[in-house]
Amino acid sequence: MGAKLTKLGNNQTEIVTGGVTTLYSYETPVVVTTHFAAGATRNRPVVFVTNGANAAGKRIRTRTTIEHINSYLSDIPENWKCVEVDQEELEALVE
Repeated sequence: MGAKLTKLGNNQTEIVTGGVTTLYSYETPVVVTTHFAAGATRNRPVVFVTNGANAAGKRIRTRTTIEHINSYLSDIPENWKCVEVDQEELEALVE
């Protein structure tokens, strides 16, 4: 199955590959949504959101990127589980 790319706005792109949807702000992945979940949340997708810092705690997201994330998350159903992760962890999910 190929990837589906959707431009959501200026410098915002959503890419769907298999069971994963990734929001990119500029060229950086900032939100990863899995369309599957395990354990007690079996029927509830998990949304991984960058906490805006790298593993060393250095801030790496801009005000515009925060706006992109907040706008995207406003369309996520409330019962989906959101988890904040370091940027490196989020990028590892995309790889």
